[in-house]
Amino acid sequence: MSREDSAQNRDRTYAILGGIGMLTFAVLWEIRWQRLIRAFSQRDRSVEQWTERALHDPLTSMPNRTLLADRIEQALIRAQRQGTGVALLFIDLDDFKVVNDTYGHLVGDRLLIAAGERFRQHLRASDTAARLGGDEFVVLLETRSPDDPVELVAERLRRALHVPLLLDPEPISLNASIGVIVSSSGTDSPDDMLDQADRALIKAKQSGKDQIVIGPVDEPSVEFERRATV
Repeated sequence: MSREDSAQNRDRTYAILGGIGMLTFAVLWEIRWQRLIRAFSQRDRSVEQWTERALHDPLTSMPNRTLLADRIEQALIRAQRQGTGVALLFIDLDDFKVVNDTYGHLVGDRLLIAAGERFRQHLRASDTAARLGGDEFVVLLETRSPDDPVELVAERLRRALHVPLLLDPEPISLNASIGVIVSSSGTDSPDDMLDQADRALIKAKQSGKDQIVIGPVDEPSVEFERRATV
């Protein structure tokens, strides 16, 4: 074999080895890239799941107080800008402790889930039904004007609970006291609106339960009275 043929063979060998090296690098890079994609996807799913848990009630999967406060704040901003209304319905299931004592906490939990579903069935997709904890729920409504009759929505929700919920060991119907507050200017804070709706709810409890009271209600000792009588 001549020196020229040896050089050509050597060049071909180097070219083959170079091609193999590039192919190996490409394969390894693809493997590494796919691992990075999976890692980022898993991280994104974990963040999404954590956010979901942080902003929703673990029992009913309804928005919790944190998410509700944010939605109230955004609704108030829109109301101030557009001249529309924002209403809160503070709902408390009457004598829910009796249900727990009679049927047990497992049935009580299923009843809370069913009540949340009943609320959502009677609301628009743009409305928010949230669970604050225990047997307390809040519904956020955005209305076309501050004068819209939101008490009609409250009455519809109150009556919806009268229809027996089909649970074992037997169908159960509920009563609910509801306090309603409407922001007429959009300048209220979420905490102020929740406090005013809660005061109206207390008045509904004191009025015999299964009632709707439209706020504002100004009673300094009402919180103490509610905890003593409910």
